[in-house]
Amino acid sequence: MEKDTFIKELEEYTLSDLEYIYNTQKELYSEEELEIIKDTIEKKKLVEDVLKKDHTPDKQLTADSFFLLTLFCIISLVFPVSGLFNGAAMLIIGFAKKGSPEWKGAGSRVLAAAIIGLLIRNFLGGVRFF
Repeated sequence: MEKDTFIKELEEYTLSDLEYIYNTQKELYSEEELEIIKDTIEKKKLVEDVLKKDHTPDKQLTADSFFLLTLFCIISLVFPVSGLFNGAAMLIIGFAKKGSPEWKGAGSRVLAAAIIGLLIRNFLGGVRFF
């Protein structure tokens, strides 16, 4: 069997099939073919690892980021102009990172807190912004 066709044939098998072949059918293959099977298994494991890493749920707020978001919202209530700039920056970062939902959500919350801060200042007779 030609080496290229053997490799193409092996690529059609799943990782578990290749591991089964390698572990139970060694007497049916030459040393060179077993080495090719082993290399194919390692390549498929690497691809599987990369695919698993891409799909891990890293989009959840951790305790540290939740604390920082709360801190930004409080700062936005006290200093609304700063909150407007910070919220807009967070939204821009969210759209720049291929639609990152945690940055978009944080930016919209900070902007909402800044607008609420502006309204509170306006109704209490503080510094007027509109």
